Amino acid sequence: MKIFNNKKGIELSINMLVIIIISLVVLGLGVKLLFSLMEEAEREYDNLDQQTKDELNRLLDLGKKVALPYNSKTLSPGDMHSFGLGIRNIEDEKEFVVEITCSKFIPEDQNVVVEDCDVEIKNWFLFKAGPYKIKKNQHKEVKIAVIPPKGVIKGHYIFDVRVKDNANSLYGNKQKIDVTVR
Repeated sequence: MKIFNNKKGIELSINMLVIIIISLVVLGLGVKLLFSLMEEAEREYDNLDQQTKDELNRLLDLGKKVALPYNSKTLSPGDMHSFGLGIRNIEDEKEFVVEITCSKFIPEDQNVVVEDCDVEIKNWFLFKAGPYKIKKNQHKEVKIAVIPPKGVIKGHYIFDVRVKDNANSLYGNKQKIDVTVR
């Protein structure tokens, strides 16, 4: 029975087991915290503030097919701002998609307008392009988040927002988002 006389080996094994169990518990709690933070961020991303929702509803109730209230913002590179786009379907049920392009850029220190600016939209905007299926006389709110990338040239950027229907035709009027980067 000399095996049980050497207690150092058993103590080392038990200590290692305790450390492994504690590590797994801490890892599990960290993963749970990460997922809850991600869920909260996703819920926040999908929500528009009440003032924007009220103005969207007001404009759409006035008969506009497409509305984009509060479409101008001054931001620093890396800052985020959310715009609300409203789409009201006055026809039979259709699917709609949202497209964003950069139409003009005015550098901060120049008075020259650059037409058709070369901007990667996916690096600037977070939004779901669709398709959005909207029934007749119903509307949909689309959140468009803009985040000017770090290192972008400072100035005034004007983006065109178009809503297109099933036939890839422009639905409603083209909307504008004005972003001034400081």
